[in-house]
Amino acid sequence: MIGSWLLAFFSFALFLFFQAQGIFTGDSGDVVTAAVIAGIPHPPGYPLYSLLGWLAAHIPLGSLSWRVTLLSSIPHAAAVGLIYALIYRLTGKNVFAAVFGAVSIATNYLFFLYSSTPEVFALFDLFVILLWYILVLWKDTKNARLLPVAAFVYGLSLSHHHLMLFFAPAIAYYVYVHRDRVG
Repeated sequence: MIGSWLLAFFSFALFLFFQAQGIFTGDSGDVVTAAVIAGIPHPPGYPLYSLLGWLAAHIPLGSLSWRVTLLSSIPHAAAVGLIYALIYRLTGKNVFAAVFGAVSIATNYLFFLYSSTPEVFALFDLFVILLWYILVLWKDTKNARLLPVAAFVYGLSLSHHHLMLFFAPAIAYYVYVHRDRVG
């Protein structure tokens, strides 16, 4: 889907243009410091984010904070692209609705703020959207191989943030309702 890729690219360019060069308010100092020293930020610790942050901190570009903020810009840009793809699929290929939904989320104040500052929410948002996209794709295509992929994404998301546990009942219900799709 070219629209999905274009929206992700333009969102990333927008987020990158406004990306914080230093420590911002909130948990930014905590997560940047933990990423740089391979430490653990405040509970729940965000193990996956901390590992990716440590890798990002070693990219030889910009300030340390800017490098760690890439963990906000990249996942949120990917989430914008996936939101387009999800809405496009759910609305029967309605391009206007998909563009409107993706642009609306990309320009939402909090989404935009957490796309341009070092915070853990972008990776969480990406996991939520990716998981639901995979589940909808599974339902639509009847491809049973997508369920283990969804399980892997869900497990990986749990290594980032414990709030994914709250999605377990909704995921279980969705799979149960569409259980006839399992091959």
